[in-house]
Amino acid sequence: MTNNRRNNELTKVIQAIRDMTTTLLRNQRLKELTEVQSFIKFKRNKPSQFSKCYNSKEVKLWIKEMEKYFKL
Repeated sequence: MTNNRRNNELTKVIQAIRDMTTTLLRNQRLKELTEVQSFIKFKRNKPSQFSKCYNSKEVKLWIKEMEKYFKL
């Protein structure tokens, strides 16, 4: 009887671990998808391209755009 109860408890713990792992993996995929979508949106807006000498105003503007899309 004790072994059955222990087995049931272990089964519940294993199932809980599986559920947590599934949730963590799903959340990771959603995060990665959101990051990819943000990057695509950022690239679609054609961020400024720098010339050989960097203009500090252009760089600051570009950084602000990056922060907006990637929430840095």
